[in-house]
Amino acid sequence: MDDAAQISIVQKLVGLSQADWKYADLYLGEAEAALAPLCTREHFRGFQGRQKRVTQLTSDLRRAIRLGDWPTAEQLACEGSELRSRVAQTSGLVSLAEKVYGKRSLDASTTTLALSGAVAQPASFLKREIDRLSGDLRAVAGQAGTDRGFCERRAEEFDRLVVDLPADPPTRIDPSDLRDSALSAADSADFAAVLRIARSATHSGLDRLGRIRAPRPASGWIERLADPIPTLAIARATELGFEPAELEPNVAFNEYLSCCCADRAVLPSHPLLDERQKLEACTCGHACPPEIGNDLKRSLDAFLVHPYLTSAGTRYLPWFGRETLLVEVFPEEQPDAKTPLLEALSLPRRRGLARLDIEDALLSHGPQVCLNLGLDPTAYRIICIPFDVYKRLSDRMGWGAQRLWTHLDGYRVSRDLQLLGLVGGDIQFGGADDLCSVGRTYDPERITARFAVVRRDRFEAREHRDTE
Repeated sequence: MDDAAQISIVQKLVGLSQADWKYADLYLGEAEAALAPLCTREHFRGFQGRQKRVTQLTSDLRRAIRLGDWPTAEQLACEGSELRSRVAQTSGLVSLAEKVYGKRSLDASTTTLALSGAVAQPASFLKREIDRLSGDLRAVAGQAGTDRGFCERRAEEFDRLVVDLPADPPTRIDPSDLRDSALSAADSADFAAVLRIARSATHSGLDRLGRIRAPRPASGWIERLADPIPTLAIARATELGFEPAELEPNVAFNEYLSCCCADRAVLPSHPLLDERQKLEACTCGHACPPEIGNDLKRSLDAFLVHPYLTSAGTRYLPWFGRETLLVEVFPEEQPDAKTPLLEALSLPRRRGLARLDIEDALLSHGPQVCLNLGLDPTAYRIICIPFDVYKRLSDRMGWGAQRLWTHLDGYRVSRDLQLLGLVGGDIQFGGADDLCSVGRTYDPERITARFAVVRRDRFEAREHRDTE
């Protein structure tokens, strides 16, 4: 395979990681393996060093000129000219390498938001993106060491997606509503944010809007979420600080979350303040089980009426079904607990971490940790503990009794299409029923990280009320 073809494979894998979060970590891992023959991580660091040296040379050159030190100025100018030429020759490759070797994070692209079903988009756009992703998966299948079977299976899953055109069209995003956000982003030179907002505004004025709804549970696979974790994996996981947990179903919670309102979620028109969280719409009035208190109802209603995403890019509607998983169980009285898992994820600590640091760690090291546990990384994934898991284990583990937030899997999508990381568990805001969202650079000491190993299929699990 020539260099151009190799680069094309890497570009497609990076694009897949940005749109298909469910396997973003695996795509980036394969992109790294495919890029290595052209540019290793060490070579990339060298490129970065040369770019920094050009900046430093410019400063040194100006100083020499001001001092009238022309011999030094000549020497620096020669070095700078040579370096500038070398940097220019590799700029395209360096830009691609930055996406593979740089800090890894999830991007709230228009495609991801559309595929999640969290927001409506023109039907033609949805169908075009589905075709593009399945085409890219088939193009990279078996190329440059990629797993042909996995890529082909994932392409078939995209092929089976159906764009739903509801009888009552969902509310469009008015471009004027996004203008202030776009202007603010432009003032801050946040060009990625302007691009994301502009694309959304452009698409919103096209043909009839459609939505990809969260899939209905298929017979068989959802039951497998309760299958035991392999014994060998449990033994290895215990060494890292995990313990197996068997979760019992909560029929009442699932029934409440099966409301049809969930298919009409809208972006909030204003921030949902942590301590005074108010919803701009309520559910349709179906009965709330008595065991759901006010704090929990507020959290569940937020999931129902506003778009939330899992770290796999699927619409997050908590699922309280039967499930077996691995979870860290350190006491909340020890929020900075040191465990071997932190070293395995290359994390310096667990307390006071920003969500962006956690994303980078999980996307970069999560698959290898699963392999070390003896688990198939295409089937399992390490994530922040989900809200529904935290809630169900809280009584057993004594969680939710501290002035402490815990990073929870998933994100709230804001009106300007930003991702806010989910946190919860603070006794002041409802304890185990608490659900809040914070910026992804927010890193106070009052927040800790707790991880879980789950089956990737859990991200598709959802209960539905039978309305037919």
